[in-house]
Amino acid sequence: METLNNIPETYLMPNGLEIDLDEGFVKLTERQFGGNPGRAFSELIQNAIDSYPIGTSWEERMGEISTGPDWISIKDYGEGMSTDRLRLLITLGGSDKFNDPDKIGQFGMGFMSMFNRKLGTKEIVVRTRCEGQTVQLTFRVKEQGKRPEISLCILQERIPFSTMIKVQFEDSFSVYDCLVSAHKSLTYYPCKMKLNGALFISCWEKPGQRDVKMYAENGCRGLIRNGKELDNITILCKYERVMKTSLNHFLTGGHNAHYDLEDFYNNKTPYIPEIEMILNTDKLHVTISRDSYYLDWAYYEVRSILIKHLKSYLLREIINGVSGELIIANQFIFRNEIETYLANPASIISNPSDENKLIEKLATIQVFRINGRIGKYSLKELKKMKRDNFPFYFSSEKTNLRWLGGSFKHDYIVIPEMCRINGGAAHFFESLFSTIFNDIVNLDTIRGNLKKIMELVEREIISKESLSPKTKIVGIRNLNPQEKNLLKEIDLLLSDPAIMNVIEKNLHMKVKCIETAFFTVEETGCRISSGLFDQNGKPLNEKFISNFLQKTDENENRELKVSRNTKILLGLNLKHPFIQYLLSVHVARRNFYGLTYLAHELALCQKMLVPYSPFYHVVKQKLAQDMRKALIRNLLAQINN
Repeated sequence: METLNNIPETYLMPNGLEIDLDEGFVKLTERQFGGNPGRAFSELIQNAIDSYPIGTSWEERMGEISTGPDWISIKDYGEGMSTDRLRLLITLGGSDKFNDPDKIGQFGMGFMSMFNRKLGTKEIVVRTRCEGQTVQLTFRVKEQGKRPEISLCILQERIPFSTMIKVQFEDSFSVYDCLVSAHKSLTYYPCKMKLNGALFISCWEKPGQRDVKMYAENGCRGLIRNGKELDNITILCKYERVMKTSLNHFLTGGHNAHYDLEDFYNNKTPYIPEIEMILNTDKLHVTISRDSYYLDWAYYEVRSILIKHLKSYLLREIINGVSGELIIANQFIFRNEIETYLANPASIISNPSDENKLIEKLATIQVFRINGRIGKYSLKELKKMKRDNFPFYFSSEKTNLRWLGGSFKHDYIVIPEMCRINGGAAHFFESLFSTIFNDIVNLDTIRGNLKKIMELVEREIISKESLSPKTKIVGIRNLNPQEKNLLKEIDLLLSDPAIMNVIEKNLHMKVKCIETAFFTVEETGCRISSGLFDQNGKPLNEKFISNFLQKTDENENRELKVSRNTKILLGLNLKHPFIQYLLSVHVARRNFYGLTYLAHELALCQKMLVPYSPFYHVVKQKLAQDMRKALIRNLLAQINN
C-alpha cells in the first residue's frame, strides 16, 4: 500500500473545482449544517450505505450504530477503502461518487462536517480495510474551528467489519443531536441498520400498516397512508430525506401556486385529506445543499407516478365511503375527464384502469340535491334529465330560488353544498357545471349579469315583463292629507310650461300632462325612489315611445315626430326613505328640493323598473340637468314676484 506522507492542501475535483482546505474548512463545517449540526452524522450513515458494491440491493446493506456517554460510532460491512479513497476522505470536497447514480453522496463534504464547532468534536478514529491491510486514521482537534491533526498507522489486527468511524465529543449533548438525526435518516432507509444492538425498523417495514398503499415503479418507490400534517409529503432521493413540504407545493414547484383546489386541477391530481406520502426516487437531481431539487424531467416523471397512485388510493377511499364534499372537490378537479366520459362512456369502460374507474365513479355517484325533490342525483343523471334547449340552473347559496317568481323555463334547480375543502376555488361551481353542462345559470349572481339575462330573453327562456319589479299605483282615496298635499305641491311645479318643455324635449314625445302619484314595490331590496309610468300604471319602456312615433318624409332627414300627445305619471315610491322624509317636513318649497333630487335619481330608477329596456338611456343626466335649470328659473321668478 502506498504510504500517505503528505496531506494535500488543495484538491482539483473532476468538474474543475479546486478547493483550498484552509479556506474551505471553516466555511464548510460552520455553514453546511449550521442550524442542525447533528445532521452531520447522517452523512456518515450515507457513507456506510454507499460502501457496498454496485448492484447490492438496499435490503442487503447492513450497519451498526453504537453510543457511549460522549461518543458515537458506526460500522459497515461494505468494500472498505482504497488508497485513493483515503486521500479523498481527508480532502475537503474530495469524492469519487460524483454523478454516480448508485451512490447517495456526491460532493465529498459530509465527513468533514463532523468537525462543526457546535458539535465539539475532540477526535475521530477511522478504521478500515485498505488493500488487504487494516488502516487507522486519527483526526485530533487541537482548537475548535481549526483543521485537525491527521495521523495514519497500519494495524496488525484483522477487523470483522469493513469500516468503523468513532467520534468522541466534549460532552453528551452532541451524542443526543447525532442520535436524533440518525433516527430521522434511518426512518427512510430500507437497510438493516442496528442501533445499540436493536434492529431499526424503517417506514417501509413498520408492522400494522393496514391502510397503507405501497408501490414501486420505474425507479420510484412510495407509500400513502393516513396523516394529519399540513406538510404531508416527504421527498427522498436514494432514500435520503431531501424535503418535507405540502402536496400543493410539490405539485406546483412553488411557481404560480394558488394554494387551493386550482393547483390540483391544473396538475390533474386528486385531493385527499388527512394523508401522508413518502416518495423516493433514484433519479431526482438535488442541489448541492441536498435540501431541494431541480424541476427537470426526473421531477415530472416521479410526480406523474405519484399522481397515478393517488388516483388509485382515492378510488379505494370512495368505495369505502367518503363525504359528499370530497366527491364534489374531485369532480371539480377532474371535470374535463368527466365531461369526456359522459360524452362517450364506452371509451372508459373499455379500459378499466383505476384512473378510468375513478372518473366513472365521480360521474355516477349521487351527491347533488334538486330543489323540491327527495334524494340525491349524480352528474350523469342530471345530464340525462336536462333538456338541450334549457339551461342548467343552480344555487349554492339558496338565496334566489324564486327568481322572477319562478317564471323562467327550467327542468330543475340544483342546490349543491358549498365546497370549502383546501380553500375551494374561485368560481367553483361555475367552472364545474359549465364544463359538464355548458349552458348554465347561477341563480345567486344572475341579477347582476345583464348579458346573460338578455340572452335568456332572446331565447325566450324568460319574458321581458317578468324582469320588472312588481309595482302598484296607490289610488288617491288611499292617501292621507299629508300625502295628498305633497302630490299637489309637485303637480304645481310640473304644470310650469318650461318644465313640461324640458320633459318633452328629453323624452322625445309630446306630453299632454304630467301628474304625480304614489306607488309601491313588491320586490324586497329595491331602492327605487321614483319612475315614469303610463296612465295605466305600467313603467315606461321603448315600446311605449314607439307607439307615439312615426317616420317622416325622407326630405326631413328621417327624423322621428310625435303623432299625438300622451299623459304620463311621475311615480313616487311611498316607502322610500326620501319620500318619507319629504312627508315628515313642513318647509317652504320642499317640492323644489324633492323634484331636484328625483330628477337626479330618475335614470337609475327607470333602469331598475325596466332593466331589459334601453329606455333608461333616454332618461339620462341631461334630463336632470335641464330640469334643475328650469326649477331654478321658476324659483327665481317666484322670489322676484
